Amino acid sequence: MIPARETYSGPLRLAIGTGAVIELVQTGDFEAVSNWAVGIRGQPPFRVSTESNPSRLIIDIASP
Repeated sequence: MIPARETYSGPLRLAIGTGAVIELVQTGDFEAVSNWAVGIRGQPPFRVSTESNPSRLIIDIASP
């Protein structure tokens, strides 16, 4: 059996408070899949893209 490996060891809640982003909260981490919620002010425009090697999701949120 392969031992479990922690994929993220930082804080589970990050207070940002600048621009459109207020905070980030990790809502789950299971089998190397991390889930995060992004708290924002208002309804700013945003763009979502992906990259590989390493795999990642990129969310660009416009600042007011």
